[in-house]
Amino acid sequence: MNSANNNEALVRAFFDTWSVSFESMIEGFQRFVADDCLLIQTRTPDLHGLGEIIPFLEHVRHAGLMEKMEVEVVNVVATESSVAAERIDVMHMPNGTIGARFPCVSVMEVNGDKITGWRDYFDSADMPSGGIAIVNDSN
Repeated sequence: MNSANNNEALVRAFFDTWSVSFESMIEGFQRFVADDCLLIQTRTPDLHGLGEIIPFLEHVRHAGLMEKMEVEVVNVVATESSVAAERIDVMHMPNGTIGARFPCVSVMEVNGDKITGWRDYFDSADMPSGGIAIVNDSN
């Protein structure tokens, strides 16, 4: 069984991979997220497994909506099976500017060294103009 401290450390390490580069973020997903993880986000289709999550992220990048994401962790509550993280996400655009900065709350289930379930809650109005519509059109 996981400890709350180990689960918090895992989630923080996962978020840390996002701010380095897009490629580092993808490597973080491959390292920390289970192959069959269900990702549920505000106003986007549910994503079932890395086979859907990674192409979704690549689509967001290729649509020019994000080059990388910086995560500022505000608060974390962890148990032996889950982690809730209040955070500020900062979307860095391909031209180097900040496209959006918005609060988000994640609730993640953790089993062993993998995130097995993940729900993100945020106000999609804080996203870059038209971003959600473009992303939704791909599915």
